[in-house]
Amino acid sequence: MGMGTHTRPPARLQAMPKSLGDVLSNPTLRSKFRNFLKEKHAVESLLFYESAELYAKIDDAKWAKSAAMDIVSKFVSPDGFCASPIHRFCRANPLSCATEDEINIPSAVREALLATKKWDKTSFDDAKAEAYKLLKANFFAAFIAREYFNDVQ
Repeated sequence: MGMGTHTRPPARLQAMPKSLGDVLSNPTLRSKFRNFLKEKHAVESLLFYESAELYAKIDDAKWAKSAAMDIVSKFVSPDGFCASPIHRFCRANPLSCATEDEINIPSAVREALLATKKWDKTSFDDAKAEAYKLLKANFFAAFIAREYFNDVQ
Protein backbone atom coordinates (compact mmCIF):
# COMPACT_ATOMS: atom_id res chain seq x y z
CA MET A 1 0.00 0.00 0.00
CA GLY A 2 1.27 3.37 -0.92
CA MET A 3 1.21 6.56 1.04
CA GLY A 4 -2.17 8.17 1.27
CA THR A 5 -3.96 4.89 0.72
CA HIS A 6 -6.47 4.12 3.40
CA THR A 7 -7.95 0.75 4.05
CA ARG A 8 -11.58 0.57 5.05
CA PRO A 9 -12.51 -1.32 8.19
CA PRO A 10 -14.50 -4.50 7.69
CA ALA A 11 -18.20 -3.91 6.94
CA ARG A 12 -19.14 -5.17 10.42
CA LEU A 13 -17.12 -2.36 11.99
CA GLN A 14 -18.32 0.41 9.68
CA ALA A 15 -21.83 0.30 11.06
CA MET A 16 -20.93 -0.33 14.69
CA PRO A 17 -23.39 1.48 16.94
CA LYS A 18 -21.91 4.04 19.29
CA SER A 19 -24.64 3.84 21.92
CA LEU A 20 -27.43 1.68 23.25
CA GLY A 21 -29.79 4.23 21.70
CA ASP A 22 -28.34 3.37 18.28
CA VAL A 23 -29.05 -0.31 18.92
CA LEU A 24 -32.60 0.33 20.11
CA SER A 25 -33.45 2.62 17.20
CA ASN A 26 -32.35 0.05 14.60
CA PRO A 27 -34.89 -2.81 14.23
CA THR A 28 -32.26 -5.32 13.11
CA LEU A 29 -29.86 -4.49 15.94
CA ARG A 30 -32.69 -4.38 18.47
CA SER A 31 -33.70 -7.89 17.42
CA LYS A 32 -30.11 -9.13 17.75
CA PHE A 33 -29.82 -7.43 21.14
CA ARG A 34 -33.08 -9.05 22.26
CA ASN A 35 -31.73 -12.48 21.25
CA PHE A 36 -28.46 -11.74 23.06
CA LEU A 37 -30.40 -10.82 26.21
CA LYS A 38 -32.47 -14.01 25.95
CA GLU A 39 -29.24 -16.01 25.91
CA LYS A 40 -28.16 -14.17 29.05
CA HIS A 41 -31.59 -14.70 30.68
CA ALA A 42 -31.93 -10.93 30.97
CA VAL A 43 -34.51 -9.93 28.37
CA GLU A 44 -37.10 -8.58 30.84
CA SER A 45 -35.59 -5.08 30.97
CA LEU A 46 -35.77 -4.74 27.19
CA LEU A 47 -39.31 -6.13 27.08
CA PHE A 48 -40.33 -3.62 29.75
CA TYR A 49 -38.59 -0.81 27.87
CA GLU A 50 -40.47 -1.73 24.69
CA SER A 51 -43.77 -2.00 26.57
CA ALA A 52 -43.22 1.46 28.08
CA GLU A 53 -42.47 2.86 24.62
CA LEU A 54 -45.72 1.44 23.25
CA TYR A 55 -47.65 2.60 26.31
CA ALA A 56 -46.57 6.21 25.73
CA LYS A 57 -48.25 6.08 22.30
CA ILE A 58 -51.69 5.10 23.62
CA ASP A 59 -54.23 7.90 23.23
CA ASP A 60 -57.33 6.28 24.74
CA ALA A 61 -57.39 6.86 28.53
CA LYS A 62 -59.36 3.72 29.36
CA TRP A 63 -57.09 1.54 27.25
CA ALA A 64 -54.01 3.27 28.69
CA LYS A 65 -55.08 2.48 32.27
CA SER A 66 -55.63 -1.17 31.38
CA ALA A 67 -52.26 -1.35 29.59
CA ALA A 68 -50.54 0.34 32.55
CA MET A 69 -51.99 -2.21 34.95
CA ASP A 70 -50.82 -5.02 32.66
CA ILE A 71 -47.28 -3.59 32.51
CA VAL A 72 -47.14 -3.13 36.27
CA SER A 73 -48.43 -6.61 37.00
CA LYS A 74 -46.01 -8.22 34.53
CA PHE A 75 -42.81 -6.27 35.19
CA VAL A 76 -43.10 -4.22 38.37
CA SER A 77 -45.23 -6.32 40.71
CA PRO A 78 -45.57 -9.79 39.19
CA ASP A 79 -46.98 -11.12 42.46
CA GLY A 80 -50.10 -9.06 41.90
CA PHE A 81 -51.02 -5.42 41.66
CA CYS A 82 -52.96 -5.30 44.90
CA ALA A 83 -52.64 -5.05 48.66
CA SER A 84 -53.45 -8.69 49.26
CA PRO A 85 -51.62 -10.68 51.98
CA ILE A 86 -49.47 -12.36 49.31
CA HIS A 87 -48.51 -8.92 47.94
CA ARG A 88 -47.47 -7.79 51.41
CA PHE A 89 -45.50 -11.02 51.89
CA CYS A 90 -43.72 -10.59 48.55
CA ARG A 91 -42.82 -7.00 49.31
CA ALA A 92 -41.31 -8.15 52.61
CA ASN A 93 -39.61 -11.21 51.04
CA PRO A 94 -38.80 -10.22 47.45
CA LEU A 95 -36.49 -13.15 46.72
CA SER A 96 -39.29 -15.57 47.55
CA CYS A 97 -41.59 -14.10 44.93
CA ALA A 98 -39.38 -12.76 42.15
CA THR A 99 -40.29 -13.98 38.69
CA GLU A 100 -38.34 -13.96 35.47
CA ASP A 101 -40.28 -10.95 34.15
CA GLU A 102 -39.77 -8.65 37.13
CA ILE A 103 -37.43 -5.80 36.26
CA ASN A 104 -34.63 -4.59 38.49
CA ILE A 105 -35.44 -0.99 39.40
CA PRO A 106 -34.82 1.04 42.56
CA SER A 107 -37.45 0.53 45.23
CA ALA A 108 -38.44 4.22 45.15
CA VAL A 109 -39.29 3.94 41.43
CA ARG A 110 -41.15 0.67 42.04
CA GLU A 111 -43.14 2.13 44.94
CA ALA A 112 -44.01 5.24 42.93
CA LEU A 113 -45.45 3.08 40.16
CA LEU A 114 -47.39 0.95 42.65
CA ALA A 115 -48.83 4.11 44.20
CA THR A 116 -49.84 5.69 40.87
CA LYS A 117 -53.53 6.54 40.70
CA LYS A 118 -53.66 8.55 37.47
CA TRP A 119 -51.74 7.14 34.51
CA ASP A 120 -50.37 9.32 31.72
CA LYS A 121 -47.84 9.05 28.90
CA THR A 122 -44.96 9.77 31.28
CA SER A 123 -45.94 7.33 34.04
CA PHE A 124 -43.23 4.83 33.15
CA ASP A 125 -40.47 7.31 32.25
CA ASP A 126 -38.43 6.86 35.45
CA ALA A 127 -38.64 3.07 35.33
CA LYS A 128 -37.86 3.10 31.61
CA ALA A 129 -34.77 5.24 32.28
CA GLU A 130 -33.65 2.76 34.96
CA ALA A 131 -34.13 -0.19 32.58
CA TYR A 132 -32.07 1.67 29.95
CA LYS A 133 -29.28 2.33 32.47
CA LEU A 134 -29.23 -1.33 33.47
CA LEU A 135 -29.09 -2.51 29.84
CA LYS A 136 -26.34 -0.03 29.03
CA ALA A 137 -24.22 -0.79 32.10
CA ASN A 138 -24.58 -4.57 32.11
CA PHE A 139 -25.10 -5.72 28.53
CA PHE A 140 -24.32 -3.14 25.83
CA ALA A 141 -20.51 -3.57 25.81
CA ALA A 142 -20.74 -7.37 25.83
CA PHE A 143 -23.25 -7.27 22.96
CA ILE A 144 -20.97 -5.01 20.89
CA ALA A 145 -17.97 -7.20 21.66
CA ARG A 146 -19.77 -10.28 20.45
CA GLU A 147 -21.46 -8.75 17.42
CA TYR A 148 -18.56 -6.71 16.12
CA PHE A 149 -15.45 -8.40 17.45
CA ASN A 150 -16.64 -12.04 17.61
CA ASP A 151 -15.87 -12.12 21.31
CA VAL A 152 -17.93 -14.94 22.76
CA GLN A 153 -19.16 -13.92 26.19
